[in-house]
Amino acid sequence: MMFSTKITQSFPSQLFFHILLLHLWWGSRTDGTLVGNVTIVSITSYQYLKVIPGYEAGIDYVNARFPNLHFQHELIFQKSIYSCDVLADYSVNFAAEFYYRRKWSASDLVIFSAPMCSGELLQLASITGYWNVPVVSIVGTSPTISNRKKYPTALTTGPLNNSVLANFFKAFLSHFAWTTLCLICDNNDVVAYYKANCGIIKTELKRPKFDIQTVTVDSKKGRDLVDYDAALVTAGKSARGQFNRLSKRCAFEITASSNFFT
Repeated sequence: MMFSTKITQSFPSQLFFHILLLHLWWGSRTDGTLVGNVTIVSITSYQYLKVIPGYEAGIDYVNARFPNLHFQHELIFQKSIYSCDVLADYSVNFAAEFYYRRKWSASDLVIFSAPMCSGELLQLASITGYWNVPVVSIVGTSPTISNRKKYPTALTTGPLNNSVLANFFKAFLSHFAWTTLCLICDNNDVVAYYKANCGIIKTELKRPKFDIQTVTVDSKKGRDLVDYDAALVTAGKSARGQFNRLSKRCAFEITASSNFFT
């Protein structure tokens, strides 16, 4: 039995839920229609709260398109937990509290889905695998998440994992025999993606093949309190060029202060 849906709009959440429907064979009738209750649970950090309306719009679209299939959305967040790397320490507790305090019907399907970072995704994927409940991240990446034995119910739609980017840098530098470089890294917890990238790159580019220096700034302090000029001077003395793993705002400040290639 197969069914198809025509995507008439390009809204990302609509595409996400159309793909999701392809996996809902458990609720298919013999005539090909879909029935059942689906609860999308989003445990998110405050920094990603602005993407939640996309989930809600996608759910409204699917509910209107498939009257027998009822989607609903549950949002879990705390304003005090701003970044996703901090949320990773709490996400399993939030998920367990939600899961065990609700009364579930045999026909219900629960899906944990949010813009989870890698740490949060891996934490949730461990417990959702035990529950046999899907967990979907739109940004979380990890080379281990594809391990079906360890994370049987996990899925990420992120384009690539951070280790792929680090491997690219390693291959790129090796190709040109560039072995001395300087990393300018932002230590701001709000930009956890760039912070994680810096850590992975430093792990991949090891001695004795590579001589790597690191300059750390914290854009959270504000432009007036961060000495970008000093960071550039230090980097310039360490290497002919730099790889900047910085947020867009911090990279702009660095580039505006720079008199040489970055």
